[in-house]
Amino acid sequence: MNYIDTSKKKKNYKKFGILIEPIELLAKRTNSIEIESSLVRGKDVLEYEADMVSLFNYMIGNTDWRIKGGHNMKFIKSLTQLSTQVIPVPYDFDYSGFVDAHYSFPQSWTSIEHVKQREYMGYCRENTDEYKRIFQLFLDKKDKIFDTIDSFSYLSEHQRKLLHGYIESFYEELDNPDNLLYTLKSECRSLDF
Repeated sequence: MNYIDTSKKKKNYKKFGILIEPIELLAKRTNSIEIESSLVRGKDVLEYEADMVSLFNYMIGNTDWRIKGGHNMKFIKSLTQLSTQVIPVPYDFDYSGFVDAHYSFPQSWTSIEHVKQREYMGYCRENTDEYKRIFQLFLDKKDKIFDTIDSFSYLSEHQRKLLHGYIESFYEELDNPDNLLYTLKSECRSLDF
């Protein structure tokens, strides 16, 4: 990204960065509408999508989010599907263990001591088959995830190895689904809100 300083100092510079799609454009692109987070209750969120977001955040070691209250979360509702439920859209991952920003720290609603640790912040589900369905989605994407990390030219080889190793530790957990299920069920949050 090219940063242009419009002040008197005129110190222009280039830095790597990302652009986040505004929720209005996402809603338009997906034929959806944004729903105000204060209106969303636990049972209003589509389970599969909520669990997918939760497992993704677990994979990257992110605790700086919550569906309850919409912390680093937006919600959209499809205008084409016959459902009253909403889809969670997470954003802002700089406090994750994957990013490991120098200023990051675990949130007060977690029990972890360092952002490189993982804690599952998803909601408790009775049906473990749904968890296993999401496990399979992550297994199906494993090679693509590692290819993305390993070929990302804007990171040094050392950084790529660290990130690869961090995500590999998630996949080691995923290789033992019964243990991972136990972890998710022991750390999950109550859906009652």
